[in-house]
Amino acid sequence: MTNMKWFFQKQPANDIALKCDDLHCQMCADTVKQALQKVNGVVRVKVNVGKKEIAVSIDEKANITSDMLINALKPTGYIATT
Repeated sequence: MTNMKWFFQKQPANDIALKCDDLHCQMCADTVKQALQKVNGVVRVKVNVGKKEIAVSIDEKANITSDMLINALKPTGYIATT
């Protein structure tokens, strides 16, 4: 059996967590996810509607800030914070 310790380690430092009180349903989550995935360098977006949280994994070579992600959501009408 291979060593799977890496699988259970914390997320890499290139993840950005956002809060969004406007998340109420799966349609909200899908809209937010689609908008964030359009940002160059975004690898994965996970949305938790119940906790009103968004986890964005970015390419380690990308220079993406939380402000850039927040601004990417503005046209959708969703307001996110750090």
